[in-house]
Amino acid sequence: MRDKLKESVINTGCSAKSFIRENRAFFLWLMLFSAVLYYRLMAEELVNCYDGIWVGSYHRAGEWELSLGRWFWPIIDRLRMGVSCDPMASLMTLICYSLGLVFCADLLGCKNAPARYLAGVLFLSSQSVLISLSYRFMSPTFGAAFLLGILGMWLCAGIKSFLWGMLAGSVCICLSLGAYQAFIGCTCLALIGWIIRKVREGAANPFLLLLKGACTILLGGIEYLIIWEMGLGYFHIAKSSYAGADTYSLLNMILKFPKRIMDVFQCFGLYFKNVICKELCFGGTVLPVLFFIFAAVILAVDIVRILLSNKKGGILYLLMLAAVPVAAGAVLFAATDTVLSIQMTSALALVAPILVLLLSGVEKRTLLLKMLYLAVSFTAVVVLYSQVLQTQIDQKTMSETRTSSMKVVAEIHGRLGAEELLSEELRYCFIGVPAGNPMYYRSETFWTANGYTYIGGGWPDSWSVVKSWSGLVRHICQINMEICSADEYNMLSAEEEVVNMPVFPAQGSVIRIGDIVVIKVS
Repeated sequence: MRDKLKESVINTGCSAKSFIRENRAFFLWLMLFSAVLYYRLMAEELVNCYDGIWVGSYHRAGEWELSLGRWFWPIIDRLRMGVSCDPMASLMTLICYSLGLVFCADLLGCKNAPARYLAGVLFLSSQSVLISLSYRFMSPTFGAAFLLGILGMWLCAGIKSFLWGMLAGSVCICLSLGAYQAFIGCTCLALIGWIIRKVREGAANPFLLLLKGACTILLGGIEYLIIWEMGLGYFHIAKSSYAGADTYSLLNMILKFPKRIMDVFQCFGLYFKNVICKELCFGGTVLPVLFFIFAAVILAVDIVRILLSNKKGGILYLLMLAAVPVAAGAVLFAATDTVLSIQMTSALALVAPILVLLLSGVEKRTLLLKMLYLAVSFTAVVVLYSQVLQTQIDQKTMSETRTSSMKVVAEIHGRLGAEELLSEELRYCFIGVPAGNPMYYRSETFWTANGYTYIGGGWPDSWSVVKSWSGLVRHICQINMEICSADEYNMLSAEEEVVNMPVFPAQGSVIRIGDIVVIKVS
């Protein structure tokens, strides 16, 4: 038995010490880059205008997260005792992302230092990482989901035994899904990259390796669902309808597969057309298009080279590349009744880094290939530069709009004090949003930032408005004021007296109706 276990240990081609030595500089570089890039976010404890301001610096996930299928999230929260203060929360997240990228580069067999560094910083500077950090109370959960998803495929690939590799990898994938399901696309992309690597290396049976990887992901998904069902039953909790969590089933995936295939390719295009999230060069120039064109030409030459000596391997190579958009949108096949939001774009953000790692392994025997590789590297660097600038704009906008919203609240608080309307016995109803108030400041960069950075805006319904005002007043401004309920907000906002009120700071913009003080902000 002991001999069998020895044969099943990680087969990375080097010892643990040499693995650490080879990747130590890479990991430290990624951490240094990301710490500098997101210094402002950590120093000012910046958050987004949604859940980011709803939750303070202490949070313990519970029944709500379990009902969504995120059963591993409460465990992660308890490991960090519910504390979500920066810089610790963001540093924990960045450590997980950086470690995941180290395992990803090793999985794809990339030894080219510039390619590894470029791929790593391309992912770390993406909007997917920034928005995950802006959910400070759950950002380490995002990071853990990414790391575990990549680690699961790394273990599957590195352990010689089919069974032991599949079991070890599936446990990590199961935990990744239990933290946040959207990172399953990163796992699928890692599998594609690994299979392409093995085809290039002339593996005896890459189809068997693909089967091993696919079974690992499938087994991880089954383990995840079993644990979720057990948790729901034990705590007597029903599945939530939010984001289609109550529709998760194999039958539903099969029935909606044709439609979701179309959705996946549409989302892939929208992401790189600057629609799902803004990037300065995405949509504004042809650079991303050129990146994919140059990459496609280089990979096509590589496929032809392999087809000449290994027809089956070359076909598998081609199929794996064709499956990249499908893998990047894998979460949409499970969550069949949800749309792709920015915080779910981690796999799409990983596409370009994966391609950079794969391109570095192509044999560049001709001058044309070398020139194309230089061209694709140049476009990748320009995209990186654009992403870095975009993260600075978005952090600046989060800071400015938060300050502007705080000043609106401060003015209102001063008026309430002057009119003797501050009391623990009263509740407060803020009609409208700070962004609609004439005192709300917008700088020149406001219009080029992503919507989640607009603190004081982007609240689409009464429930969100009430939650956001509560978070803004209590967590950000740290004023102890009880905010009215969403039902009371709807009732009051429809009152003729409130409809006819002027907007703050005009006289008459603050009135008392019973035990509720109404402030018409916009």
